[in-house]
Formats: sequence, C-alpha cells, structure tokens
Amino acid sequence: MALDFIARAAATSARSDAAQALSRTSTLDLFTNLPARVVDAGVLAVTTGGYAATGMGSGAYSADALATTALAAAHPRFCKQTANGRYFRLVGDYVTVEQAGATGTPGVNDQPAIQAAINYAVAVGIPQVRLTRAAYEVWVPDYTALANAAIPYKSCFYIPGSIELVGLAGGTTLMQKGYLGGDIATQTQTTTDAYVWRGHMMQVGASGAAVVSRLVLRNLIFDGTVDHVAGVTPVDLTHKGFASDFGTLQKIYIYDCEMKRFKGEIFYTGGGGSPSYIFAQNFSVHGSPQCAWNPAAVSEVFAINLTAYDSYQAAETLAGRGSTYIGGMFGYCSSCTFMNVGRLKAGGYPYWYPNPDPALPPPWLTFIGTRFEKAGNITLTSFTRGNIVTVDTGAVIDNKCVSDVDLEVEAWIDNYNNSAAVTISGPSTTTTQIVGAPVGTYYTKPQNVHVKLQVNRTAAAKAAGRQSMGFEFSNLIDTASCLFEIGGEIGVGWRAHAFTTPPAGFVVPLCRVENYLKTQQPYAGWYANPVAGATTVMQMDYNAYSLTPNAAGTATVNMGSTRGYSHGQRVILHHDYNGADRLIKFPANGTGLALREDRILYNQGDLLELEYNVYSGKWEEYRYLTRKQLTFTGSATYDAPSIAAGASATTTVTVTGAALGDFVSAISLGVSSAGLVITGYVSAANTVTVVLYNPTGAAVDLASTLLAAEVRKK
Repeated sequence: MALDFIARAAATSARSDAAQALSRTSTLDLFTNLPARVVDAGVLAVTTGGYAATGMGSGAYSADALATTALAAAHPRFCKQTANGRYFRLVGDYVTVEQAGATGTPGVNDQPAIQAAINYAVAVGIPQVRLTRAAYEVWVPDYTALANAAIPYKSCFYIPGSIELVGLAGGTTLMQKGYLGGDIATQTQTTTDAYVWRGHMMQVGASGAAVVSRLVLRNLIFDGTVDHVAGVTPVDLTHKGFASDFGTLQKIYIYDCEMKRFKGEIFYTGGGGSPSYIFAQNFSVHGSPQCAWNPAAVSEVFAINLTAYDSYQAAETLAGRGSTYIGGMFGYCSSCTFMNVGRLKAGGYPYWYPNPDPALPPPWLTFIGTRFEKAGNITLTSFTRGNIVTVDTGAVIDNKCVSDVDLEVEAWIDNYNNSAAVTISGPSTTTTQIVGAPVGTYYTKPQNVHVKLQVNRTAAAKAAGRQSMGFEFSNLIDTASCLFEIGGEIGVGWRAHAFTTPPAGFVVPLCRVENYLKTQQPYAGWYANPVAGATTVMQMDYNAYSLTPNAAGTATVNMGSTRGYSHGQRVILHHDYNGADRLIKFPANGTGLALREDRILYNQGDLLELEYNVYSGKWEEYRYLTRKQLTFTGSATYDAPSIAAGASATTTVTVTGAALGDFVSAISLGVSSAGLVITGYVSAANTVTVVLYNPTGAAVDLASTLLAAEVRKK
C-alpha cells in the first residue's frame, strides 16, 4: 500500500520524465530478456518487440523516477532491472494485458497476467487496461492455503483503484475456470478454516481498501460457464459475475458488456458496497438461479438498453436515489422488484419504507419504453413514472405505503392467460403498526396513483381465446387521489375483492373503462353471473357481468350496498342467455337503482350500463341497448266520413307486434287534421283502434289519405 501511495504521488512527474526519455530510446527484442541486457546510462527508454514472445505485448519502457527496486518487486511483469543495475518500467496511455504475459491461448490461465495489468495501471496512474484478444481463460486464484479472514478478495479479478477495462469492439470474453483449471460448476475451494468458496469473476472493495472513485467496463463478456436450468441449477452466492462490497466503489460505467452463467447474483452492488452512481448502456445480464441485476442499497441508476433475463429474478433493486431505464428488457424469470423509495432510514424502519430526502427532488424511478416479457409479476412502489410494455407479465403496485405513481402500461397477452394486468394493493387497515418502525408509524393507503392501461392480444392469443383482466383492486385505496384508465381488448376492466370480503371502508377507486365492444368476441371473458328467476341482489365486484337467468320468466335485479364505489364509476350488465324466454328486469326505482324507467334485457346481447352517483348512493342509467324491437308501425288508406261537431269516428289499423298494454306513441295523417283530435290505443293483438273526435263548431270531412300508427312496447 505504501509503494502504491508513493507511486501515485510521483506519477505526474514520471510522465514528464518518460516523455524526455523516449527521445533517447533503444530497442530490445523481448521485455523478459531485459535482465540479461546491458543498457547504456545514456539510454533513458527502450522499446520492445513483445513481452515474452515476438509480436505479443510490445511496449515502451522508461528509466524514470518511478522505475525503482520497490516497483520492480511489486510489479515484476512491468518493471525489471538490467544486467548493469538500471530499472525500466512500462509507460504509455494504456496497458495491454499482453504486456503482462497474457496470450489468450485455450487451456492457459491468463488470470495472473490480467490481474497484474490492473494492479500496475492503478499503481502508477495509467488510466486504461486493454484486452486485445477475443477470449481469455481465467482461473480463480488458489486460496486453499489461507483462512477466509485472510482473503481480501475471492474472485478472478480484484479492482484496487480507479481504472478503465476495455475489450475488443466485438467483445472480449473472460472464460472462468475453477482454481485448478477445472469446471467452475463443480470445483470449489475450502480455506484452512473450512470456508467453502467458488469464486466471483470480479470484485471491488475489501475491508480497509482504498476508494475506487471510477470504474469503467467496456466491450467485455464475463462468462461464469454454468448453464442455468430454471428450478434445477443450485444457488451459490460465492459465484457472482460482479460484486462490490464495503462501500469503496463510488461510480461505475458499463458500455457494451455482457455477464452470464453464474450461480449467484450476476451484477451485485448490495450490502454496504453500493456505488452512488451506476451507468449501463447496452448491458446484458442473464443465466442465474438468483438475481441477474441487483443494484441494491442507495445507487442512482441510469440504464440504456439494459437486458436482464433467464434468472430467478431478472431484477431486484432496493431503495435508490432515483433511477432511469430507457428501453431494455427484463424477463424469462419468476419476478422483478423495483423498490424505489429514497435513502435508507435509520431507526428501525423496514427497507421498503418510502423515505425521500425532503432536501432533494423525489427519487423517481423512470421507465421509458422498458419491456417486461414473461417475467411473472413485477413489483413497483413509490415514485414510479413513465411507460412500460408487459408481455404475459403482471404489474403489482405494492401495498407498503405507496404514493406518487404515474405509469402507462401496454400489456400484451401472448402464451398465457393473465389473471390481472395490473394489481393495486393497499393495507386492510390504516391503524396497523409497521413492524420495526417507531411506535405510531402505520400503514397508509396507496395515494396519488395514476395508471393508464392498454390491453392487447397477439394473433396466437386471439386464436387460443386467451384473455386478461385489466385492474385488480385489493384492500384500502385512497380514491380521492387515485385514477385508473383502461382500454383495448379487455374482458374484465377491473375486479375488486372477488374472492375475499373487503375490509371496512373499502371503496372501489375510479376506473375508466373504454372499448367495451371491441373484443374479438364481444363480452368474451366477462364475469359470468347466474341470476335467480325471482329477485337477485348484486354486488358489483367487476365492471362487466354476463348475466344468465336460471329459469324461464323475468328475473328482477337490484343493486347491493355492501361495497363502496367512486363517483362516476361505470359498470355494464349483459344478457348472455341464448333464448327468448328469460328476461332480466332492472326496476326504475329498485334498490340501489335510479333509472329513467324500468329496463329489461330481453335477449342475448342486450345490455345496460350504469354510473354510480356517490351523492344519492345509487346506480343511474348511462346507456341502454337492446336488440329487441321496441317500436312497431302499421298503416292503411282511410276515407273518414263527415264528422259532425262534437261527434267522433272510429277505425282500426293493423300494427303487427302490438299487444295489449303497449303504448300508441304516434298517429299520423297524410292531410291536415282540420282541428280533429286524433287518439289511439291497442285494442287487440296487432290492432290499434284510432278515434277521430271533432271539437270544432262545424262538420269536418277529410279527404281519403294514409293513416299510420306507431306502437312502443311497454
């Protein structure tokens, strides 16, 4: 550590010395031959044709102030003594791992050379290490002779300071092997104190380690070489792709990289090792029985086209200072969790408790076109905004004191039926103490939540008849500040406590449902509800019901009052019996109803849409559609006789479909009525009797004309 400190302090002046030295340069075949060469005192720099083999690892070496006995002892791959006692060290704007002896040869362990290159670059202030081959085999170092406590790092590569690691433009693969060169899947290490360890690919930080202010990974592929088989591959948390511990890493930037096939978390910055900032662009993490992407604790994340998949959890993020995901995909896993709640709070609060710093902007978790595909359920919490696309995946807005969510969800149904595209869950009471939090800290209702949902189905889903419900509401939700909207190919727009009794005070939040009639098969997937042949009382736990009377005749339906509903909430009721002998009647002034008049659903396809009025506590008529013919007309040529003053004349008109008790809604003549009062009534089936009364003071004789009558069903 003392050597590195001195070396860093001298780095600036050494670079100046190196520039002068290069003006007086000699050539050398291989750097490994330097100890056998005599280099004249007037030569300040040498260039080589390779490190240990010609054409691999050539470089420039300077006899500057940093080229000392101590540097040669600490970094013998980069600093050596000549036959005449002079020291030369590698200089330049970057170090290649070939300059440390790496060859990229299959079956050869390049880990020592790559680690040596990293250590040397950090020690002397060279900003970049380059890996110039397509692939390297790297073996986990042997720790079997040490006790676990004596191991400062347990990985192929340890990052002791700020550095940039760069592979080829097409990607450089680091292929991990066990510590004896065997299969990492089966080869673990056991330390002298019986601690079993497999080995990470890369780790930053150790107890007492120096701060790494900036780490850059570019064009690298970390391959842990253990294929992931869901439900079969066992978890081993000692086998991570990237791990940051002890809080020594401050910022990490990842460009065009891939990490895959590990038995533990693939990318992990949890515990006390979370960087303050993580940037990832075109980064793929996949193949683990644990988490693929786990930037835990209090990191701020900015990710562009991040893909995490084929894992137990594609993502598990806790707390957070505010994160942005642009594009990218999470999927092919059991779940994803995004707990964006602000800084971690001392005093016993649980990790999920929303705790934004009032002195800072809200810690927004922002999605811009991020895709979740076959990801089970994704859990979202406070301060979530933007737009996501889900495929065979449900989104869950969790019940732990959630607030401030503004999200657009484009939900696709493909290979599975989704029970709900979006679930909103609140607490069952607001007087329950949060375990671990100070006394008097209670669960709160989800508040200030706005979700706009569009449900779509692929061609395969349509052919298979697959459906999805839109929203599911559970427990207490702050209806005054929450709004939900849904459109698309939906079966059921929302469901509220369909299988459980709602808690006291439950109110269905306002959910605006559009496009009722635009499903492939109208009403397919709506909740089927049989209604009794007599009187039925319905509780509206769904926004849409397909009603089937269970007996011939008329079933009367009233609305129950054990649920609460938001003002303006709409529901739709549809007659789903294929026959003409079963009617469904909603009384105009029935319990919980306030309709224009009695409404009857006569045949399959008839529907009644209701809207809730919170002030009257009743469902009011919003829309009524029936396929039954409700008006009938008939006409006949009629030459009325002369009708004396105060007298009347009577005739009949055939109106097919008219029945006793129906209304005669209109009568028309093809000529002026000349003051006659004309009335009509249904006098028999299919017959309307028309009466012409003369209230004038003189006789009226109308010309022959067409007399028409209109009848409306009662």
